[in-house]
Amino acid sequence: MDHQYDHREPVRPQRFFDLLDGVFRLYRQRWKKIWIILFIILGAPYAVAEVAALRSEDPSNPLAVVDGNGENWLFILLSVVIYLLIGLIFSPLLKAGMIMIASNRLQESPDRSAKEYLKQIGRSSVPVVLTLLLQYLLLGAGWLIAALLWAIPFSLLALAIGGWQIPLVIAGFFFMCTVGVGSLWVSTRLTLTLPIVVDEGISYFPALKRSWQLTKGSFWKIFGLSIIVGIISNIFFMISGGSSEIAKELFLTSSMSWLGVLLTLLSTFLICLPTPLQSILYTLLYFDCRARKEGTDLDDDLNAMGESGA
Repeated sequence: MDHQYDHREPVRPQRFFDLLDGVFRLYRQRWKKIWIILFIILGAPYAVAEVAALRSEDPSNPLAVVDGNGENWLFILLSVVIYLLIGLIFSPLLKAGMIMIASNRLQESPDRSAKEYLKQIGRSSVPVVLTLLLQYLLLGAGWLIAALLWAIPFSLLALAIGGWQIPLVIAGFFFMCTVGVGSLWVSTRLTLTLPIVVDEGISYFPALKRSWQLTKGSFWKIFGLSIIVGIISNIFFMISGGSSEIAKELFLTSSMSWLGVLLTLLSTFLICLPTPLQSILYTLLYFDCRARKEGTDLDDDLNAMGESGA
């Protein structure tokens, strides 16, 4: 896709903390559209799943299928189905929407409404969902093949010494050291796959190849920024998890059930709040890597974003 800055003179890529600052700056400038899309695609189904999980603890519903422990399996099944849909469909679509908003802002394209973004997300839903699904399957297949390869020396060592405990510890240690580090390296090199699919409209395997090329020489920058954003997100996730547990206890108290529902909604808010950060980061990294490899002008784009947002 030919962007408006494709033919500018090459400039230096952005520094580590400039990119990190750009993530929060872009989030702040586009928070209204981000939150509309976030609520529609992720917030609403997540809230329904959380409330269903609360109801699963309540055996008082006469229509419920209740087991011997007093758990409502009908609502448990509903929450599990919704969580699966969130992981397989809603979350990829949300990531695509955040990439579209960030890319649109960086390219200084004409501003769009949330409705227009939702339509664009719908048009790209199939390649987006398949891209992340295939990426997960690829990494999972790598783990499975590596596990099978490690099982061979483990079995031979177990036969040689006549026991399996020590070989299992040895094999497990080396498996995690080699395969774990290898998976981390591969997944980091493939972080730009979804931004490439969304921004350039190319298919999955060419996007994998392009991500591998663009991220060459940028592993530690991508890895370090991902860790920082991941830590920030996990702080909110932990607080949300604590709120969910308190909500369950309050919901089972008849006089405090309303407070349990309120805490569940708060938990949903805390889960959703940091969710766009990762997709915005990967979009900035995509343009940063293009600046390194192709001379596109992320520096000017971020400066212009700061000036218009002031």
